[in-house]
Amino acid sequence: MQPYRRRNSLRLADYDYATPGYYHVTVIVAGRLPLLGEMKDETSEPSSSGLTVIDSWNELLSFYPWVWLDEFVVMPDHIHGIIRISDVEERQSLSIVMRKFKSSSSLVVNRNLGRKGTLWQRGFFDRVIRNDRELNATRAYIRNNPVKESLILPGNIDVENRVINHRCNRKPGRSYRRRPYV
Repeated sequence: MQPYRRRNSLRLADYDYATPGYYHVTVIVAGRLPLLGEMKDETSEPSSSGLTVIDSWNELLSFYPWVWLDEFVVMPDHIHGIIRISDVEERQSLSIVMRKFKSSSSLVVNRNLGRKGTLWQRGFFDRVIRNDRELNATRAYIRNNPVKESLILPGNIDVENRVINHRCNRKPGRSYRRRPYV
């Protein structure tokens, strides 16, 4: 029997994700299906499923009073947000918060669309925001994500003159992951 291959973790080793602070999270729809909305004039227009996801995001405050929600955007096939975990005794980890968000939004979206199965890809991406400069840069990234996304829509790529998607120039098999700041 083949042993299961362990997925490489992008998380910081030996870091406690219940530590008070800001976290940038990204959650992607399974199969990158554009279920959450569509791009219109450099803005992301949420569908009814996207509005449900926004409601689920905002409901986190009622379940976890030690969580503060900062910048947030719903894109057609993913979401970006900033979560702040407050310094209180009863706080839990970021994973607990994200599990609640993903499960509650999946239940309602799947029921509304009459579908079964998973809405989100396994896990989520996170980044620990370490200072005000990173926080402001992350806020700007999230605010500008719809503009960036509209630039790489298939109809907006001039194939003969340039490639807008920077990932096309990466060499296969090479790791481009940054080392964590110390």
